Amino acid sequence: MRYCIKKIKKDLVHDPCKVTTNKTVCLPFSEKENAFDNSKFTDPITKEQALEHLRTAEEDGLIHCTMNIQTGHYYICNCCSCCCGVLRGLTERNQPLAFVNANFIMSVNEELCTGCETCVDRCQFDALDVPDDLLVIDSQRCVGCGVCAIVCPEDALTLIERPAKEKTEPPTDFREWMTQKAMARQVDPSDLL
Repeated sequence: MRYCIKKIKKDLVHDPCKVTTNKTVCLPFSEKENAFDNSKFTDPITKEQALEHLRTAEEDGLIHCTMNIQTGHYYICNCCSCCCGVLRGLTERNQPLAFVNANFIMSVNEELCTGCETCVDRCQFDALDVPDDLLVIDSQRCVGCGVCAIVCPEDALTLIERPAKEKTEPPTDFREWMTQKAMARQVDPSDLL
């Protein structure tokens, strides 16, 4: 478990996080046993402690973020759009899906939704609205983070997969991700690897 430098920075400029007071929201991973035992920056924790940490972050309204790859994940950041530069960029540019590939989207069960707006207050991407006592989801703003669903008192929200034509296949691993990024920028991948 590691302190989030972004949340600490916000405190230092007297603009604290609007979502949580918890500053230990980063979870780095290592395949090597005892990798963090002598670290000055990372406290080693058990799998059970990590799962509890993720539950607490979720309850606080933080978004679980990691690399968009299929294997080889080495961290989970639990952050928010007021502290994280990446998430803030998605909200400030007013078109989150132009910058991220979201293979999931929120779905509302209209029979269960009471229009209470609890979910609207949790959405950090302004993707939810209740114009006529029923939740409406903006499919161009919803990034499928699921933060809104866990607070719905009626269990009316569910994450579903986007239609096949809107989905993308994440790179297999970090090496493939780097290769794709290099090629998109017309850089020879062998210069980077």
